[in-house]
Amino acid sequence: VPPYPETQQPGQPPAPQQQMPAFSGQTQQPPQKPATPYPRQSQPPPGAMPPYPGQQTPPRPFAPQQMPPQPGQMHQPPRPDSQQPSAVPVFTPPGQMGFPPKNPGAPPRVAPQFTVSNLMISPQQVKDGDAVSISAVVTNNTTMALPYSMVLRIGGVVEEIAELTLNPGISQTGLFNVIREEPGDYYVEVDGQRGIFTVIRRLPAAFNVSNLSITPDKVKQGDPIAISTVVSNTGETSGSYSVVLRIKGIAENIEEVELEPGRSQKVTFNIIKDAAGFYPVAIENLTGRFVVEMDWKG
Repeated sequence: VPPYPETQQPGQPPAPQQQMPAFSGQTQQPPQKPATPYPRQSQPPPGAMPPYPGQQTPPRPFAPQQMPPQPGQMHQPPRPDSQQPSAVPVFTPPGQMGFPPKNPGAPPRVAPQFTVSNLMISPQQVKDGDAVSISAVVTNNTTMALPYSMVLRIGGVVEEIAELTLNPGISQTGLFNVIREEPGDYYVEVDGQRGIFTVIRRLPAAFNVSNLSITPDKVKQGDPIAISTVVSNTGETSGSYSVVLRIKGIAENIEEVELEPGRSQKVTFNIIKDAAGFYPVAIENLTGRFVVEMDWKG
């Protein structure tokens, strides 16, 4: 039996109190935790100077705690840092209120004074020595008349410069004529506009002999005979050709002919034979004959 308070001996600790059982119909109260007599002091970090006497220590920062869910509310775990909503505003095109212009240090873009377009190369395949026409259109985008130098480059080398003067808002065509003797591909550039043309070698001069004619094919001794043929140059370059007349297999006469590409020329030989007989004639692969009769009157 615990002693009464008045009978407790001095110097002895107080006896623990026992919880009395609850009577019927009475709700049992949970034991109460004694309150802390003094507020909890935050400890200074290692290496920090202790506060002076009478100086108040600032409260130690603490991380916010997750509140327990309310009854009937589903518990959600805290989101990781990578899923935290960003404080950066959604991008808005420059010029709208509240946002600085994009790349504020860059100078403003200025429309070019001239624009070059519509590069034309005609024809794009030519024979060596033929002219190629190269043109482009330049437009004046300003409000004043200005000169413009259109530069033609072939293979990266300046070939020609066309000086133009354009009124405001007007377009003008610059034209160049180029001739190349060497076969190959030639790359063209006119102020940023690029193209190509090809030069192929011409066919050499080639000759064709046709239309052998013998007039008359029967004569008296000492009378002239006209032997003719037509020579044509079927090549693509000029050239000369030697027309050889053979009678009885022996070269009787030679005629030199100079012909341009695609041209033809008639060549005539005048022959006189005093001896009677048959005379076979040949010019290249053409053959014929004439007859010289004896003059009985002589």
